[in-house]
Amino acid sequence: MTNRIVLIDEAAGIESVSMLVSEESGPALMARILSEQGTLPVSIVTCDAASADSAAVLVAFWPLSEKVEDLFRAAAAHQIPRLVVIDQVIEFSEMRLLPADRVACIGRAQARRLAVCGNLCEVVGVGALDRTLRVDRSSGGPGRKPRIIIWHSGHGAESESLHAWADAKCIKENFSVDLLCGGGDRALKKLAWADACLTTDSNRLLVSMIMGTPTALARYSACPEPVQPSWRISSMRAIDSVVREMLSPQPARLLFQDTSLHMSLEERTPAIPRLQFLVGEMVQSQRQATCGERRQFTGRTPPFAAGDPMVREERFRHEVLYAYPNWLSDDEAELKVLCERFVRFAKPYESQPLSPEAIHATMECCRSAFQVRPGGLLMMEASIANRSDVPLTSAGSYPVYASYHWRDESGRTVVHDGVRTPVHVPAGCDREVAIKVFAPGETGRYELVLTLVAEGRFWFDASPPNVKWTGWVTVSE
Repeated sequence: MTNRIVLIDEAAGIESVSMLVSEESGPALMARILSEQGTLPVSIVTCDAASADSAAVLVAFWPLSEKVEDLFRAAAAHQIPRLVVIDQVIEFSEMRLLPADRVACIGRAQARRLAVCGNLCEVVGVGALDRTLRVDRSSGGPGRKPRIIIWHSGHGAESESLHAWADAKCIKENFSVDLLCGGGDRALKKLAWADACLTTDSNRLLVSMIMGTPTALARYSACPEPVQPSWRISSMRAIDSVVREMLSPQPARLLFQDTSLHMSLEERTPAIPRLQFLVGEMVQSQRQATCGERRQFTGRTPPFAAGDPMVREERFRHEVLYAYPNWLSDDEAELKVLCERFVRFAKPYESQPLSPEAIHATMECCRSAFQVRPGGLLMMEASIANRSDVPLTSAGSYPVYASYHWRDESGRTVVHDGVRTPVHVPAGCDREVAIKVFAPGETGRYELVLTLVAEGRFWFDASPPNVKWTGWVTVSE
């Protein structure tokens, strides 16, 4: 085993990007491509069957179990090179220092975030995605209904919501809808002829984006996303308008989708040669250690030639997309005029301290009865209508958030300062907001008061401005 590359297979059943586009798991695909390279024999073993001192290189796929991390730490004492391969999107909460010499990341954004935790990262991509660059998109004939793919994991509350959205009258009447669960060739073929895609997780989002399909992320969470979508749907009320916009997408939206894709995933050139190069470098470092030399890596994984046939061409011309004035002009008079225009444009968006008397807004919620476990999470879909002359926004020096109070049946306030949810409602506009609400810890019947708060200044449920929605919630096991 000392002259073998050992792959630890402990992530069975994990829906990574590799599993969504290929019938092979990440370890199986990597074993095949490394065997084709012929550097060293390759073995796939479980963590229990692996040994910390009996391999030329140890390779494990994300996520790492405690056993794998213990094995990697033991291998460090024997100067065995250790590589962690990531073939999926990692949430911000999962970022940490990994017990490895190198971490193979799917894209630049992921590599930067893991490097902040102290990891030595290489931007590789996802080998299983190399084949998707060769899938041709098809188009239907005139007069057909637009084809919408709703791609979900098959479990969880968000997948259940997508089933309900697919049955909505506005969707059934106007679009041809296909519910898709799982991955592989079937998923890629359906994405190739889809006009738009709705999905629930970031891994599916990346696969759909690499196919060039306008893609929306359907998620209730107010947390920041590792992959930024061009379109986002957080309630059923918004689905019809968002889907129609996706069917006739603005070039700027598509450009943002491409930019987000390029930042999150290295897909302009094949990932397999980079992965082979990286493992070869680690094998060479192990040979140096065996000969008594200092183990070292010769350098970063090199970029590949721009002439590679797999490179994706840019679809947009920036000078057409953004017909902005020439900010690089040497004419001082022209720049002065541009600055004055910019100031006039930005003035309505400046954050100003609010006064209760200046607020004219309403808050509505489509549901009236709820039941939740103690401490459980409720996602309340609220509609906020801002008839004020100022925006209600969480950005700026005077932020406004959505929040809540809890009162028991006697009227006593049980929770006053609820969790904050960011909002942005321009003056004169209506917006749908998914407000995150945590239930009280004790069972009983409680009154929920949804409202807004000008942070550090006043609550909107006071009079004025008297902006709130109330409803009764049963908290039970």
